[in-house]
Amino acid sequence: LIHRPTYHNEQERKRQYRIALNFFNKKPERGVQLLTAWRFVDDSAESLANLLFGRRGLSKQMIGEYIATLHSTFHSCVLKYFIGQIDVRGMEVDVALRKAMQYFFLPKEAEKIDKIIQEFAQHYAKCNPKRTKQFRGGWDTIHMIAFAVIMLNTDLHSPNLK
Repeated sequence: LIHRPTYHNEQERKRQYRIALNFFNKKPERGVQLLTAWRFVDDSAESLANLLFGRRGLSKQMIGEYIATLHSTFHSCVLKYFIGQIDVRGMEVDVALRKAMQYFFLPKEAEKIDKIIQEFAQHYAKCNPKRTKQFRGGWDTIHMIAFAVIMLNTDLHSPNLK
């Protein structure tokens, strides 16, 4: 005999899910703790990256902050799986970067931005081996170009520099 959750239990489950997502949008670490504790994701980086990548309603700013957390192997793995889901095959670096930015907002700290751009560059190089050969430095050159594009875009839209 299979036990089916009652309507009440399903409603409670949906409520817990909304609570966890709301927490993520304010305090990502706490939101992830709840998502894991309530078994909406298992405790793997891949499972969490899948949820962050595919779930509407999550703060893009908080996604960027979370995946760029420094000095954490787990967060680095989440970042790798998250970026790995973005299809950048056959794209120019700037177009691929623009596509990636649709899924999250960059954090404000340069060190965190660099962490994300480094992962992006490695992913881009893996998806575009022929294009990567055109850049003499490989993914390092892609990293430098992508970071420069980000900095130029920031300067272009900064009211303090006009």
